[in-house]
Amino acid sequence: MLALAPVVAGLLLGWLTGGQLRAIAAARFRRGWVLLLGAAAGGCHSHWDAARHATERIHVPLLALSYLALAAWGVLNLAHVPPHMSRSVAMVGTGAMLNAAVITVNGRMPVATSVLGQPARDFAQLSDKHEQMTPSTGLPWLGDVMPMAGGHLMVSLGDILLVFGCVMLLSAMMRRPSAARHRREKHGGRTP
Repeated sequence: MLALAPVVAGLLLGWLTGGQLRAIAAARFRRGWVLLLGAAAGGCHSHWDAARHATERIHVPLLALSYLALAAWGVLNLAHVPPHMSRSVAMVGTGAMLNAAVITVNGRMPVATSVLGQPARDFAQLSDKHEQMTPSTGLPWLGDVMPMAGGHLMVSLGDILLVFGCVMLLSAMMRRPSAARHRREKHGGRTP
């Protein structure tokens, strides 16, 4: 349910700023299979118990791969999306890369328990995607260190960039640039 929040927020923002749903169909991205690869890796890791137990040895690669694929998709599309969507794609890719980095270094997403005490500690123990942050945690500033929802949810800088990037990307996809603005963007701000 929480994953739907950025989608709803992006669609609402797009609508409030004059965007239209039908404009989303006109958006063109490259290498969609990279995105599907990331979704499959994340799905196997998070939602399919049999796959999770069978792939215990490749736990870190599966989890990191889901974020790396999203980051790669962002890089592959950055030069090909219209300029009004490029910042959002860059934000999504950066957020995914930050999460992939901290997970690769630590094996799981580290959660700062010193910020919240017991709620964060319980959260770290309940999720197989998370671990409690310790003094030996690598890249601790990229872990889940920001409390939300009264301490029942911890998020990372990567999570924030991913969420805001998705919201802004959906909103941008709903708006088509005017012909004049499109020419300006295409020529780097100069009119031909």
